[in-house]
Amino acid sequence: MLFRSEFGAIFAGQLSLRKGLSYLLEGYSRMAGTGTRLTVVGTPMGSMNPFIPYRSLFRHVPNLPRPELAREYCSHDVFVFPTLLEGMGLVVAEAMACGLPVITTANGPDELVRDGVDGFIVPECDADAIAARLELLRSDSALRRHMGESAALRAREFTWQQYFMRFQRFLDAWRVAP
Repeated sequence: MLFRSEFGAIFAGQLSLRKGLSYLLEGYSRMAGTGTRLTVVGTPMGSMNPFIPYRSLFRHVPNLPRPELAREYCSHDVFVFPTLLEGMGLVVAEAMACGLPVITTANGPDELVRDGVDGFIVPECDADAIAARLELLRSDSALRRHMGESAALRAREFTWQQYFMRFQRFLDAWRVAP
């Protein structure tokens, strides 16, 4: 990981309340300052009015092709995905594969991110928890580097074949015998 003078956080996904973006923006606003930056990648879904008060805090980038998104991930220090409802969260796996620790909720990507190992699982709708974890990762470069390395290794464990096998086990567990 290259040395950067700024601490960069990034979010990628639909820009909507369902993705918990308002909690990220509020949390980031509590720790933002000199030497920090937030990038939000994605297309707005629905009204952007709830995000207007935070507009000066982040740089918005429209959807990017996967190679460009990977370059964007690599120019940041942490991926934040405080979703309220999610399936797998492919963007989480992509960010982890790029060596980013992740701050997320238990609403989908928690199967991928091990709390305290690859990043942090925070309670949903908790801007204070997001701010605290961002501040911890900003202030502790060794922890950030260790979690990023762990995240990259963890992402390699999630292949499409393994995903299918987990899904098949899930179906088998719910299958009703005739």
